[in-house]
Amino acid sequence: MSKRRKEILPGADTWDCFYDKRVQKVLERRRTVVALQKNIGHEARLEFLAWPIVAFCAADGLARDLPAEVSRQIDFLFSYAADPTFVSELLVSVSIFHRTPESEKPLPRRVAEASNVSAASHVDFWSDSPDNSLNLLDWKDVADQIGCKNSVSQLKTEFHREKKRRLSVEQKWSENIAAWGELEALRHQRKETLLPLHSITFRDW
Repeated sequence: MSKRRKEILPGADTWDCFYDKRVQKVLERRRTVVALQKNIGHEARLEFLAWPIVAFCAADGLARDLPAEVSRQIDFLFSYAADPTFVSELLVSVSIFHRTPESEKPLPRRVAEASNVSAASHVDFWSDSPDNSLNLLDWKDVADQIGCKNSVSQLKTEFHREKKRRLSVEQKWSENIAAWGELEALRHQRKETLLPLHSITFRDW
């Protein structure tokens, strides 16, 4: 029997969409902002940095095949009003990801989706530490589950190649993700909306 898996891909089940190349291409348009080079307040800087992550969460929440929630719809509408062209293109790219037929999904994605979904939902997906309590399928069972004819060694190679790519994406977005977390905590403390609409308008980007 092949060795058991000891880890899931970063973001598996929870944020797979974030690492999608089509989604990243759209998000990249908002990652670097000229205004950040100017003398702006701390919270305004957080808003600029966090904005692409906030917009992604709003678009992803709307596009997922989940029961409708008014709060999720409101989040998306506020995001769209703030930056309509960017947010509409982001929604398209996210929707394509979520509606890709099973037969068209790439191998790394099928491996990620074969992870223990209930456990993956509780994993800190920004952490590099494997959680050995996940009881993940071994590589042979993963191959059987997704109908993959590749050898186990090829499957593991694809997995680790995808892991390396995702960690690189996380590193690229580390400042934005940190700002998003800080802004989220700040707004939660104030009982305010998490959408960054107080200091800046994104309409003219």
